[in-house]
Amino acid sequence: MPKWTAKLEVINNTPKNLRVTDDFVHRTSTIVSFPKQISPGETGIYEVYTASGKPAGPEFSVKLESDPYPSEGSLKYHVNMPYPEHRDRHNSYDTSGLLDVFGFKHIPARVHDWHEKLTVSLKPAKETKDDSNRNADYQSV
Repeated sequence: MPKWTAKLEVINNTPKNLRVTDDFVHRTSTIVSFPKQISPGETGIYEVYTASGKPAGPEFSVKLESDPYPSEGSLKYHVNMPYPEHRDRHNSYDTSGLLDVFGFKHIPARVHDWHEKLTVSLKPAKETKDDSNRNADYQSV
């Protein structure tokens, strides 16, 4: 059995820090990199592996929340690459609040090394009914 790796790159394209508020790394996985915070404009790399000869694949999850208060929202990401090879690989994410994610791809079957690159941004502001009618009654002098 070869060494298996799971790597998540998170690009913080928000004006606030992204801070880890919850995480999990399976006991058979070894951490390569797992930063506690990603500054605005920076990239954080979350990477784990399982060594050759272990009957398990990498698994981890991380929850990032915008900081400082008030929070703009959170991102939860999970990856599980079970051994043996015929079992389904799984990765997923969920966002809350104003955070949006780009670049997500599902893990294909029989992959031993997975590298995902996600960009976290703020959702575009939506125009409200009040905003669209704000100047409706304006008359120039």
